[in-house]
Amino acid sequence: MRISFILTIISLFTILNVSAFGIADWQHKAPGGTLMYDAGSGTVLALPKSRQSITFIRFWYFYKNHIVIVGGPGYMIVNETNGDLKQFSSEQEWNNYIEYAGLEPVVWTRWYSDNWRFYETIAVGMIFMVLPIVFIALLLILTVAIMQWVSDGMKFKPRQWILSIFRIKKRTAFIWLGIISILVIRAVLDGYPQSR
Repeated sequence: MRISFILTIISLFTILNVSAFGIADWQHKAPGGTLMYDAGSGTVLALPKSRQSITFIRFWYFYKNHIVIVGGPGYMIVNETNGDLKQFSSEQEWNNYIEYAGLEPVVWTRWYSDNWRFYETIAVGMIFMVLPIVFIALLLILTVAIMQWVSDGMKFKPRQWILSIFRIKKRTAFIWLGIISILVIRAVLDGYPQSR
């Protein structure tokens, strides 16, 4: 198995693990400017107009300067333009108001349950993951070099070995192109968290 393929797989699993891990507290302004954060005890939305907070938010989405929320004390909708909070006693009332106010996304509802900024989570996670990854990659390269050295009758041919490791195969190039494409699309999505 080629070392470049092994390194590609390690990189992919690292990205998936770090993004799933969701390390660290976070704090961001929603698209309309309202502060949301999680200090370890669940997502909180700070309402500047009334100087109160909605705690234990489970799910939400952003749409037309509104935040549609499930969790905390129930079902809510926050108008980020004027800071108005509407609470509903049942899911049916909440759904009726969403339909009445035109707050149901037409194309795609992007529900969130945690930090919606993927790359920030990755960056914090990489701080904790970089050293083990570098160590594993160096260990793999060293293992392949020793195996090739032994199979060549213990003759050292560094130029030939380096060229054979870094020869790009079509499969590996397509895998990297796919990974990079996904990360670029995700970067665009981070900049625009609203539903459509």
